[in-house]
Amino acid sequence: MPILLIAIGGAAGAVARYAMDVTIATRLDGAFPWGTFAVNLSGSFALGLSRSRSLGLIAASSSQGSSRRNTGVGPAGGGGERAARFPAKG
Repeated sequence: MPILLIAIGGAAGAVARYAMDVTIATRLDGAFPWGTFAVNLSGSFALGLSRSRSLGLIAASSSQGSSRRNTGVGPAGGGGERAARFPAKG
């Protein structure tokens, strides 16, 4: 069952990031891949925020167990980063 949840999370993250990339790229048409830049920037921010929480730099909710606090953004973030690199740029 956990592998199915990971697959669903990865698929949802990849689709969301791809949609973000396409939306930004169509609005800011140009030589620079702004959509990919925004996706990578948001993914980096999410990973940094998650890591800061796991190191105790940002307070986590006391209802969350230590294993949940120590996990990264998971498959949703990783799937999105791979999806951002998939489309061929010009």
